[in-house]
Amino acid sequence: MRRPSAWETIDHTDIIDDFPTLSEEDIGAFQLKCAPSYAAEKAGINDLTAAVPYSIQRCRSFPNLIRALTHSAHSQRRSYYPTIQLSSDGFLG
Repeated sequence: MRRPSAWETIDHTDIIDDFPTLSEEDIGAFQLKCAPSYAAEKAGINDLTAAVPYSIQRCRSFPNLIRALTHSAHSQRRSYYPTIQLSSDGFLG
């Protein structure tokens, strides 16, 4: 029998109002400059003004934890799930 996943896929509209605005200081100048190209590559499109299909997951046990599958910039075989812990004070990393 298959165990249920600890993560559920959610729509970005479920968290957009609670997601903090991040500054360049929060995430770094390099990551900020790379973000549009990362998003375009992930979505497979160049027009980022339209809705971008990006799967976001929320932890069932701890709803303030979210993650998104991201592929390595250097190796197609390597994938990561960067996880963000949201709080009323912003994000915790």
